[in-house]
Amino acid sequence: MKHTKKIFTAVVIMLLSINVFAQWKIPAEAKKQTAPTENSVDAALAGKLIYDTKCKACHQIPGATGMKAPAPPDLGIESFLNKTDGEIFYQISEGMGGMPPFKSQLSEEDRWNIVHYLATGRASCTVDMSTALQNLELKVEIIDDKKQIKAIVSGGNVDCVKVGFFVKRYFGLLPIKVVETDSSGMVTTTFPNDISGDKDGNTEIVVKFDNPDRHGKAEVTKKIKWATPVHYINPLEKRAMWGVGAKAPLWILFSYIGITFSVWAVIIFVILQILKLKKAKNEVE
Repeated sequence: MKHTKKIFTAVVIMLLSINVFAQWKIPAEAKKQTAPTENSVDAALAGKLIYDTKCKACHQIPGATGMKAPAPPDLGIESFLNKTDGEIFYQISEGMGGMPPFKSQLSEEDRWNIVHYLATGRASCTVDMSTALQNLELKVEIIDDKKQIKAIVSGGNVDCVKVGFFVKRYFGLLPIKVVETDSSGMVTTTFPNDISGDKDGNTEIVVKFDNPDRHGKAEVTKKIKWATPVHYINPLEKRAMWGVGAKAPLWILFSYIGITFSVWAVIIFVILQILKLKKAKNEVE
């Protein structure tokens, strides 16, 4: 048994060492590879959206921690940014150790956009992300007779702004559709027929910009009565074993009260007997 534990410990240490000290072996041709598109604010912002979804959980905000390998490194440190775009693209694509190969999850364009986003951390980069935010305004109109939601964008360049329509749920937002505005800043979508609501068909919709880093964090919530009515059965409404308080089975309530009363009665009886013994002892002395 002792030898088994020693062998298991040695194997674990060996595996961890392999993962910690593994080095990237990037082919020479991959280092020389360049992006098929130039870095721009749009490309960098598109890359940021993907980074926030796929990379941020492990690597955090680029330039915020300064962490180096073997832990998930900060992708904003100088030693990483000194790599060529081809090297970064290869690492994103192939992965290593605990990092999965994203070539099976992301398109080539998406991976290059992540490279463009990371490249904005270089001192030599001419793309200024701070000029990208427009802080557009957003208004929402409800067209009841057609079950349509109209979004009106204003306050800047309103052409081809992606607006997301969602239904509020307990644990997040259920996407309905993401649509681009026309040249006047308007976009309309029809509410689906298969969305469930409360027993009266009420629900809440949320409308916001698909790219808040570019267009702002404006968000509008509206209550509508277009959903499919659903009567939710609460298992706690009836008396049951899993019920609490007034909904617990009566026999459990009576049993609990009886047991509690009996325990306290025994405790009080024992205390009284101890007091009687002490009194009797004092009388004898």
